[in-house]
Amino acid sequence: MEYISYLATPLLVISSFPQLLKMYKSKSSQGVSVTMFYLTLASVLLLFLEAKRLNSYIIMIADIASMIMLILNIYLIHKYRLNKSQKVL
Repeated sequence: MEYISYLATPLLVISSFPQLLKMYKSKSSQGVSVTMFYLTLASVLLLFLEAKRLNSYIIMIADIASMIMLILNIYLIHKYRLNKSQKVL
């Protein structure tokens, strides 16, 4: 079953990249749910802790990479929402 991890790992890592790229190019986070990203980050963190307990290094690496992508997405969501609210005032 370890081979499934090798297939799922790159998918997990790149799953939030399209949204990250779209926000970066458009400089807008309109319509993006920050709650979804926070919940996904929490679940990936829990998966990381389980992978650490099992000494599954491939999963740990994937989880770390996914957390980085998720944190970048969350950062951009807050950055572009802040910029929008500042322009309105």
